[in-house]
Amino acid sequence: MRKKWISTLLAAVMTACAVTTTAFAKESTVPPSVISEAYVVMDAETGQVLIEKNMNRREYPASITKILTVALALENSDLDDRVTVSQDAVYAIEPNSSHIALQPDEVVRMRDLLYATMLPSANDAANVAAEYVGGSMEKFAEMMNKKAAELGCGNTHFVNANGLPDDDHYTTAYDMALITKYAIGVTGFLDIFGYQDVYQISPTNKQEQARRFGTEHMMLVESKYYYEGTLGGKLGWTEEAKHTIVTLARRNDMTLICVAMKSPQRYDKFNDSIALFDYCFDNFEPVAIPGDQLKTFSVSHYRSGGSAENVSISGEESYRFLVHKSVGKDAVEISYNVPEYYSDENIDPSVSFSVDSGSMYGEIGSFPMAFQTVAIEELPAEQNQEDVPKETFADQFLGVMKIVGYGALGLLGLILLAFLVMLVIRFCNKYRRWHRRRARNRRIAQLDDPDLIVRRPQRRGSAPPPGRRR
Repeated sequence: MRKKWISTLLAAVMTACAVTTTAFAKESTVPPSVISEAYVVMDAETGQVLIEKNMNRREYPASITKILTVALALENSDLDDRVTVSQDAVYAIEPNSSHIALQPDEVVRMRDLLYATMLPSANDAANVAAEYVGGSMEKFAEMMNKKAAELGCGNTHFVNANGLPDDDHYTTAYDMALITKYAIGVTGFLDIFGYQDVYQISPTNKQEQARRFGTEHMMLVESKYYYEGTLGGKLGWTEEAKHTIVTLARRNDMTLICVAMKSPQRYDKFNDSIALFDYCFDNFEPVAIPGDQLKTFSVSHYRSGGSAENVSISGEESYRFLVHKSVGKDAVEISYNVPEYYSDENIDPSVSFSVDSGSMYGEIGSFPMAFQTVAIEELPAEQNQEDVPKETFADQFLGVMKIVGYGALGLLGLILLAFLVMLVIRFCNKYRRWHRRRARNRRIAQLDDPDLIVRRPQRRGSAPPPGRRR
């Protein structure tokens, strides 16, 4: 009985290992099954979505909100700025939420606030930075929403800089990937986002001891979940949001952003991110389509001021994107967004690439096309009637002569047509007379030739015709 139980246990372990091996196989045409309820993997260079699940579903972001907070603060302040902590910024957070114990009237550097916001996810530091940059925490939230809208985040709305729960504070996996793509382009952001050492805030006017902390993202530092190639990341958690995670990694000449949201357990977000990264890094490859392989177009652009121009549209030098190895370059479908003509609106021709495959997200993306314009007519709207050259007598005479000439040509054409009709009628009449003469001559010939006379049966009792014998 004991041996049977051990055999059953070993079989179960081997089955589990086999399932795990299949899920994380290097070459696969099916994205891995993960626990997080929403995720997306995006190319950090182009914004192309490689794989996704519920990426446009609204979720609570928790502290991954701070990615936008730090990026905006870097753009609108200096790291060496001295910031005075306000009472509102400190006491606006929940007592049991993450913080670094900032005190009212404490003076700290902006650099310290941003590292504290990113690494230990200090809510008080995020509030202080937001209040300094925006003038108030509410105005900074308006800055966040404005930037999100500029980035094309259609399902995002923020009410605070720290990510603490609120019914009107939400985003999506896709929108957070767009925000991260923008943030990594901000000068100094990657230094904070990917910081791996212990950071120290020196003593201040309110704190005699130094504060020390480091990142909590375990894929970034040596740990069970360390992932080679990780460049940075941010974690989040609230009871409403569950676990959220954003990670940036680079391998095989590809830099990818992975966002996973609403993960139920603490370490599930790491396992999910690793599985999603492995699938994409192992199964996707960069391809390029030369611009000279695309169609060319020639359309007109009309302006309300009275001018027009010809627009010559062609492909850029090259278009680079990622495709699954099972799909290949030849399976990429190309469509064009080029109207028959432009009227007043800006000239923005584009080309879209897509694939039909379950191994990757179908819409690769839309890319701009190159164009050149050449004026074909120009009449400024402000030009006065006095500036328009007046028609001279010679011009009027030439115009009349053109009309007379066209009339004469028309009359000559009618005369020729009438002459042709008369010729046809005359020919028909001659033919009809000739035909009648010919028929009459044939009848006369029959009367003169006895052999051609058709004899009719004679009535009984009637006399024979004169001169004819019976």
